[in-house]
Amino acid sequence: MSVESVIAIVGDCYLVREVSPTGQLITRWERCENLMSKISSTTLDTAVYLYSSKEDAENCIDAGGSGFLVGISDGVKPGGWVYAVTNQHVIEEGYKTVRLNRIDGSKAILQPKVWTCHPDRKTDLSIASLGVENLRIFSFHTFMPNLHFIDKTRLIDYEVGVGDDCYMIGRFINHEGYQRNLPTVRFGAIAQMPGEPIPTQWKVQEEAYLVEMRSISGFSGSPVIVRIPAGRALKVGASKPVHVTYDPTNDWHMLLGIDCGHSNDKDTALYYPADADKPLEEFKIEYNTGLAIVIPAWKLQEIIDSPEATKMRDEEKREYQKRARGTRLDTREPSQQLTHPKEGEPMKIPIPTRGHFERDLAKAIRNRDKTSK
Repeated sequence: MSVESVIAIVGDCYLVREVSPTGQLITRWERCENLMSKISSTTLDTAVYLYSSKEDAENCIDAGGSGFLVGISDGVKPGGWVYAVTNQHVIEEGYKTVRLNRIDGSKAILQPKVWTCHPDRKTDLSIASLGVENLRIFSFHTFMPNLHFIDKTRLIDYEVGVGDDCYMIGRFINHEGYQRNLPTVRFGAIAQMPGEPIPTQWKVQEEAYLVEMRSISGFSGSPVIVRIPAGRALKVGASKPVHVTYDPTNDWHMLLGIDCGHSNDKDTALYYPADADKPLEEFKIEYNTGLAIVIPAWKLQEIIDSPEATKMRDEEKREYQKRARGTRLDTREPSQQLTHPKEGEPMKIPIPTRGHFERDLAKAIRNRDKTSK
């Protein structure tokens, strides 16, 4: 089907006009199938686990929370700056040690120096720079703010709303992985858009989505990803109707927000102890409603752009540039390498000895003889 045959787009449906084999002009609606594409192993590698200590992370004990990785590129450091993200309540409970996977199949344990909370001191989010130079030893995937965050503009442009498919990647503490992280994925859909603040278990009123997806202990801090059908995403900014043959692998998967807990409710108990000192109707049992509370990605962007986080990033940049200037690679033999003098000191140039001269001459003669043969 050609682009010219699509004459209208409404949501995920296309109004198509085409000519049948008999020459008859046909107009019909074509709807994308509502299918969730396979979650790649690369996407799963965005998940990290939080523990209270290095020993607990090594031995996979004392359940903490989940987290994920965000990358920021500024052209200074190859690979950019990588941040771990989780909930502030996870950090306040003492779970500050990060465990992630290595490319060799083992686990890596990092202990960030500083965790930075949201500027309003209420939003249940916290970030920390991993402070790692050699990123190539890790198996990880990062969300980039300028590419993957659903901010308030993209929320409108991509028509994100109630019913859109979502999934959450986090830590199922009953089977989280011992030798390495084994993230678990839970699926659902947006049930309510951000509006009035939502009360959480942590006595905070959050600007948040409600997502029909069961969040349980261990998933706090998990990334919640929304699926944007390709037809809906590609038409943004297009000068004419865009049509793509529907294929779930063409869909866009973007960061909707961060899970911070679930909405609870209470119900009357069916039975109670015989020696209870209050009537049955006053006994209430708290239960999980199955609605996850998801803090929007734009609240995470506010931390990244905060003066505190920016100052720390600038300090890291200066340290990195200082180390980079002092560790330039010199492949010459040690006796021939130049040292970088301090400011005001004369440069010391090594003088070749007779032994160096004779050795280099012999090497040149051998190379000449090989060439002549």
